Amino acid sequence: MYKIVKSRLRFSAIFFSILIIDVIVKNISEVSLFRMVTKSSLLLLLVVLVLYHRSEQKKENIFFLISALICFWLGDIFMLFYKNIILYFVAIFFFVLGKLFYVFRLSTKRDFSMNRLLPYVLFGVAFMFVVYNFIFNGLCETSFFMVFLYFFAALKVFLFAILRKNAVVPLSYNLVLLGVFFSFFSDTITALSSFSEIVIPFSDSAIMVFYGLSQFFIVIGILEDKNTCVFKKSCKSWL
Repeated sequence: MYKIVKSRLRFSAIFFSILIIDVIVKNISEVSLFRMVTKSSLLLLLVVLVLYHRSEQKKENIFFLISALICFWLGDIFMLFYKNIILYFVAIFFFVLGKLFYVFRLSTKRDFSMNRLLPYVLFGVAFMFVVYNFIFNGLCETSFFMVFLYFFAALKVFLFAILRKNAVVPLSYNLVLLGVFFSFFSDTITALSSFSEIVIPFSDSAIMVFYGLSQFFIVIGILEDKNTCVFKKSCKSWL
């Protein structure tokens, strides 16, 4: 397994190959043993990558990142049984936890200007308002609270990703922010498909593709924050 994470080309090829296979399996059968394997493999690969680079990371940072990935993995498994309303909300709970662990990992000790952050806060709140305007009629009291909590956690991840600017190397900042935007796409399509009458072509495939891309770029970006050269040819740990 560690041989895979030593090569950026090999790791990326295997990760995206599994992602494509998972999308294909999802269109064939929502719940299957093979689907559990493909979804779990994506997060497992990222966990192994994090562990391979653990020597460059603080212990608490490793804990937050691994915890986030484990929570997303549990959420993925429970979401396979989304037709059971209890398991559906359990899945959302773990997704929220996963995003909060990302917030803890992305936080920095640098001071920030509220004036600089305010436009992003307004953008995030406006984005949530627009989405809620489309899905409001499809929400019950419980789902309203859980979805609100989920989007609030997503907004926190976005803001803390923004706050990393000038605190980490540019490559790390850009990769994480790219991953966060992919997560926005996945979350928005999921909300609209689940709670509104809007029909989005290939929504099931798009949700998984954007979700996989978001996890990939967020994790890779986080590992780059100390210039550990995960994506640099000259780095001995990523040849």
